Amino acid sequence: MSTNENQRQLVTTARVTGIWYLMMAVSGMVGFVILHPQVFVSGEPERALANVTDPATVGEFWMIGYLLIYGIRPSNHPE
Repeated sequence: MSTNENQRQLVTTARVTGIWYLMMAVSGMVGFVILHPQVFVSGEPERALANVTDPATVGEFWMIGYLLIYGIRPSNHPE
């Protein structure tokens, strides 16, 4: 593999990584600013629970996104 080819691969990898980080930042902002207030209702825990547990609500999409981001990680705690 030549130096030019190696450099081209590194630039491509850097661009793809940058796009993924940008998408993650935008989706995180959307989730926090738009979805979070629609799921959790201050002072009304019954309504918040209903938002999370009812099918086909914003809470369901929020929970799926949350699990995809935070739930699929290896544990750092030894058992």
